[in-house]
Amino acid sequence: LEGTALEDKSISLLTQLPELRVLNLSRTLISDRGLAALKDLPNLHTLLVHHTGITSKGLRSLTKLPSLRALDVSATLIMPSKEVLFPKFPELRHLRMAHVDLDARHIETLGTLKSLRTLDLEGTPLSSADARIFQKLPRLQSLNLADTELQDDGLAHLASLRNLRA
Repeated sequence: LEGTALEDKSISLLTQLPELRVLNLSRTLISDRGLAALKDLPNLHTLLVHHTGITSKGLRSLTKLPSLRALDVSATLIMPSKEVLFPKFPELRHLRMAHVDLDARHIETLGTLKSLRTLDLEGTPLSSADARIFQKLPRLQSLNLADTELQDDGLAHLASLRNLRA
């Protein structure tokens, strides 16, 4: 459904597909309200919502998706806030957050994603000091830090990632 004129009011129709496993709502008109309606898709394991109007509030509503393994929230309106960005997503293995305005608090919460294997933070304000969070992600195999603020001293934090391949 990527690139369609789909709006929040139409999302309820998708909840009539309980076996739906992969959903691409990128470049649509959905917001946090529409994202919250996805809680009735218990088998959804891949959700792509890049280039949409969702915020941290919408992201938090996704914790009701027990099977979620892959998530792309790149170029969304997720902004720093007082609340923790990542509640626990125990099954999340792939996360793409390219070009999202994260702060140190949000980056710190990435450490709760213990099953994460792929992480894309391209174009985020990740600094060398923030890179210590990667030590909490021992299963990480692929990491994209292109166009971040990482410098030479931040590489030391990547040394413990024995499974890192790319």
